[in-house]
Amino acid sequence: MWITAFLKTLRTAFKAYFIRMLLLSLGITAIGYAVFFYGVTWILGATSFISIGWLEWILDWLAGIGTGIIAWFLFPAILPLIASMFMEVIAGQIEKQEYDMAKPPSLPFWPEVWNGLAFAGWSLLLNVLVLPFYLFAPLIPFIYYSLNAYLLGREFFEIVAGRHIGRREAKLMRQTSYRFHVFMAGLVIAVSVNIPIINLFAPFIGVAIMVHLYQRTLAKA
Repeated sequence: MWITAFLKTLRTAFKAYFIRMLLLSLGITAIGYAVFFYGVTWILGATSFISIGWLEWILDWLAGIGTGIIAWFLFPAILPLIASMFMEVIAGQIEKQEYDMAKPPSLPFWPEVWNGLAFAGWSLLLNVLVLPFYLFAPLIPFIYYSLNAYLLGREFFEIVAGRHIGRREAKLMRQTSYRFHVFMAGLVIAVSVNIPIINLFAPFIGVAIMVHLYQRTLAKA
């Protein structure tokens, strides 16, 4: 089921009427990443830790590199927040064009932004808590992708399905026989976040694959 949703997402991404959606995803994601990275870099640059000028410059430069690495690994935490800014447009277009929905449902904008902020905080906390386990190099891919596949799969599915049946029912639906498919779709999203260039389209991928997965669950019901 999740494989079919993934293949449908690939086909959706290359349809002419969706180029605008891809560009929208690209723009908002790039802005979000840039604000996060340069904001932290500016704070570090404006903070003087020592009085030796050249050594302070070196520390700021190293901090900037560290910020980039941290932002790269923690980017999944803010992904649903970014996606919430244009989720209705993408999900609505897919449902209109590919599932013949004349009037797709929608969720209130600001409550979903708040949910995105709450998810970002929770996800950041969990990713920070597992950092000590990264000292064991062989465990890094397993821990990182397992955690974020679960988090992203859960959040994106509940956002998309929640538009139709409400967040509570979407959660119950996810916890039944569809749990594996939601996790695997979340893994696709988590992997896409760490592929250069592709990661700029990760919010689009997350919304699209979950729309197709939810529609597949309806077809199976």
